[in-house]
Amino acid sequence: MLGSVLHTALSGISAAEMAIDVSANNLANGMTVGFKASRVVFEDQSPRTLSNGVAVSAASGGKNPAQVGRGVLASAVDGDFSQGPILRSGNPLDLALEGNGFFVLEGGDGDRLYTRNGDFSFNGDGELVTGSGLRVLGHNVDANFQLASGDLEVVKVPSGSAASAQLTGFAVGVDGNIQGHFSDGIVRDLGQVQLAHFANPNGLVRRGQNTFSTGSNSGLPNTSNSGATRVVSGARDSSNTAFPLEIVHLS
Repeated sequence: MLGSVLHTALSGISAAEMAIDVSANNLANGMTVGFKASRVVFEDQSPRTLSNGVAVSAASGGKNPAQVGRGVLASAVDGDFSQGPILRSGNPLDLALEGNGFFVLEGGDGDRLYTRNGDFSFNGDGELVTGSGLRVLGHNVDANFQLASGDLEVVKVPSGSAASAQLTGFAVGVDGNIQGHFSDGIVRDLGQVQLAHFANPNGLVRRGQNTFSTGSNSGLPNTSNSGATRVVSGARDSSNTAFPLEIVHLS
């Protein structure tokens, strides 16, 4: 009996510790661009049944079941993929996502990763990369500035000129298209950042560096810039951590 009591009490302590850990992580990432908070889902454990109850009969008015609870357990740690605040930064390579899509990245081992953090920059080879150096995937253009289709590749914006016109600037459209502004007044495609959507984002596996990988229950990525998610250039998708709620969870 004492062992059962201790087990029930310890299950509550373990559950409270997990909830504190999750809330602390949410608060710690309150300033992390593209961060999605998590929440713990609890359920009660199967109770110890003392009696299944008695049906109403001529001899008895009935009796309810007698059961003693055995504590609590964490059934899941779900992600909150609701939209975070979009804040303007003025940097055209800061790309926020308005919707439930993800940017597609190339991991260090060549695997596919996904992120909501669109703080990008160009490296020394003209490749679009994250702050931690992961390459952004999408589609490039050919020598005639025609957007290529087919397999995803590392986005590498061409520099230099088109005929006698010089590249003077660029902008990123809501569909992820990178368009260059040239000195002859013509706007030409330079590439496209690819987006991905999942049937069940909660099935994604967190990998650190603000990235996710596909999981057994996430479904396969739908890599289509169909308009379900808009790219907002010059802005950041802020963390969706709800500070007042997390502080309440810690109290």
